[in-house]
Amino acid sequence: MKRLFTLVAVAVTLLVAVNVSAQTNGAAAPSNQVLSKMELQRLAAEAQTREEHTKLSEYYLKSAERRELEAAEYDSMATSYAAHSSGSNKSARRASAAAFQGAQHCRNLAALARKAAAEDRALASLHASHATDQHSH
Repeated sequence: MKRLFTLVAVAVTLLVAVNVSAQTNGAAAPSNQVLSKMELQRLAAEAQTREEHTKLSEYYLKSAERRELEAAEYDSMATSYAAHSSGSNKSARRASAAAFQGAQHCRNLAALARKAAAEDRALASLHASHATDQHSH
């Protein structure tokens, strides 16, 4: 049971680290400028110039990279949970069931992070295309 609690504590610590990292690295734009949420919303609604679409494209590419790292961290956590999902006595079976559920939860979160990364890449591509269109006009 101690192992399960330790494993859960490590998982929670990793999740907090991922969230803090995403918040601090969250919105890098060209030239290491920070793109605020307000600026992101404004650009998403009103982008017209090549530079504006390029900023959005770069923002979404960075977001996709963060989400892919997050997915890899969830995969690693799922592997850790799965390593503790066997047991013979009643207490070990209970811990095993919790570890199995933890592994499945982490696999689900990894899949969601990968789907979000794919959506970010699609938005990045869209804005890159708009930037190219603006450049050719």
